[in-house]
Amino acid sequence: MSVNRMLAVVVILSLPVLTSAEDGDKAVARYQQLVREQPNNPSHLLNLGILLNETGSPDKAYHVLVRSERLMPGNAFLLRQLGWTCFSKENYRQAIRYFKKAISIDPLGWESYAGLGWSYLNIRQNTDAIAALEKAREINPGSSMPLVLMARFYQSRGDIDTARQLYETAEKTDYRLPEVKAERLSMDQPSSPLSWMGKTKRKLKSVKPSLDFMDKSSAEAVLDTDSDADSEEILPKAFLPGRGSKPLKEKWITTLNVGLFCNNQGDPVALDEIRFFSRGPFRIVSERSRQLLVHSTTEGLWRVHRKKDTLLITGPKSQKVVTVREPSVRVIPEKSADPIVIQRGGRERLYRGTLEIRRHGGGLRVINHVSMSDYLLSVIPAEMDEESPTEALKAQAVLARSFALSRRTHLDQGYDLCDGQHCQVYRGGYFDNEKLKRVIEDTPREVLTYDGKVAQTVYSSNCGGQTQDSRELSGWGDVPYWQSVTDAPFTRIVRTPLEHEMWIRGVPAVYCRPSPYVFPAEARWVRIIPEEVLRARLEKSYKNIGRIKKLRVRRRSQSGHVNAVEVVGTEQTIVIDKEHKIRSQLAPGGLRSTLFTVQVHYHRGRAVEFIFWGGGWGHGLGLCQSGATGMAAKGKNYRTILRHYFPLCRLEKMAQ
Repeated sequence: MSVNRMLAVVVILSLPVLTSAEDGDKAVARYQQLVREQPNNPSHLLNLGILLNETGSPDKAYHVLVRSERLMPGNAFLLRQLGWTCFSKENYRQAIRYFKKAISIDPLGWESYAGLGWSYLNIRQNTDAIAALEKAREINPGSSMPLVLMARFYQSRGDIDTARQLYETAEKTDYRLPEVKAERLSMDQPSSPLSWMGKTKRKLKSVKPSLDFMDKSSAEAVLDTDSDADSEEILPKAFLPGRGSKPLKEKWITTLNVGLFCNNQGDPVALDEIRFFSRGPFRIVSERSRQLLVHSTTEGLWRVHRKKDTLLITGPKSQKVVTVREPSVRVIPEKSADPIVIQRGGRERLYRGTLEIRRHGGGLRVINHVSMSDYLLSVIPAEMDEESPTEALKAQAVLARSFALSRRTHLDQGYDLCDGQHCQVYRGGYFDNEKLKRVIEDTPREVLTYDGKVAQTVYSSNCGGQTQDSRELSGWGDVPYWQSVTDAPFTRIVRTPLEHEMWIRGVPAVYCRPSPYVFPAEARWVRIIPEEVLRARLEKSYKNIGRIKKLRVRRRSQSGHVNAVEVVGTEQTIVIDKEHKIRSQLAPGGLRSTLFTVQVHYHRGRAVEFIFWGGGWGHGLGLCQSGATGMAAKGKNYRTILRHYFPLCRLEKMAQ
């Protein structure tokens, strides 16, 4: 019987027990009861073994999986599970035997080669280890895991050049690996505590969050970088009640007010100065009295800074200084097509519309008053690759337009939307992109609506194959049209631990799988986080956890995303149950998503590192951008794409 046929039989034998939405210990108890009732059902045993591994009991999991393997010999997936279970509990020679058996049945299983190579490294059969890891890399060039393991080996041998090259390749394979970048940097800093050599003897002290990393090594600074996952927690201020549709009565808004240079929560940041120039003539007027302050017809860099309650406007080469005692001024180009260019941090950003420069705190803040079309010309390519299929870009245009009209949660701060991920990424520019112009023109004033209002159209980069339901996420509320849908032409709900494990360890035939438009590491990824690095990360938010003994998945949503994680320390146990906190707190730089399984690697009975096997990127609510590109590549139009992800919403055109 083929491997796929064998796995299909296992799934058919699995009863539809909904373990994902309940406490992990209760799920274990339910499967233990099923095993007692049907002791010769290999599916129940396999599900129980997977659950025991996930809830931090690899010894118990091993005995259960062995029983399952006796009833169902020759299953490569089951043999890999046994191999990784033995690896977790330091039985490397037994792990090698299971991985070799799995390879003999499924010679293209890259994960078996990775486990085989890692096990060989632990018993110092280095030649065999490198050969196995090279094979894993050959089969799955999209995974960074074999590269990281080989880099660690060469680093431990003192071959720094080879290790550095492998780390750099790993970063290119998955660019969200700050622990790998930190490790590479630490090789140039002999005193850094991050070296893999002698890692069981060292402690990485907790580093307080700071914007200035000059007082610590660059390697430590990388690990100390806060995740941007927090900014993706989008909490609507008002949820739409009921179901059904009503005539759209909301008014079209032609101009948006966007706060520039905001922090991760969308709040204005006090800037020391604003440096800008215009590509054409412009005027500066006082906001309150509308007094003309400057009329410039020549190019040159202008500067606005603050001295107490006074705004100082300095012209090119400091030839002229205008003093303004009003709270704000506005920069207005004479031609709407002429952008204003702001210089900041060594970069230039082009903005159309007008700029309002206002006193804020001890400095200044900037608000861009911009037309909807020019706003979309910036947001669409910032949120989705401009090389994506046109129909996917059209879907993104409708979502971005709908989001902008429905979001507007910064009104009390003086603007509609911020320019970061808290709202939508807006960086100006792209005004001459003809493809994007056509995308906007082909979806004129089109928005998604629900119950007579513009819908709050959230989206994420990659859902991993199944989007989430807002009711399953703590803090997101009950929004009827934020439903869980399968990112594929078929309907699929991950029901059992076995199904979820197969889903996350494989690459299912979903729209958001790797493609010319989808980076492999965004669809499926692996992170290896040392215990001391994770401990330092958690100690920023929780005190006196102590050394971490276990990470246990406590609860999952029906889509398979983790809803609660239990961290068991020597001093206390904590539970993390917010989506954005799970992502941001369990790894430097944040995990890509909460769609993962976690495996603990023990050494002499102590947890030394945690292996996250994951899929997707983002919160997984609403539209899956990678899936949208996959649907468009298969010939689906933007209306079909939007209907797939928002089946309860209507596509309507707003009246001018």
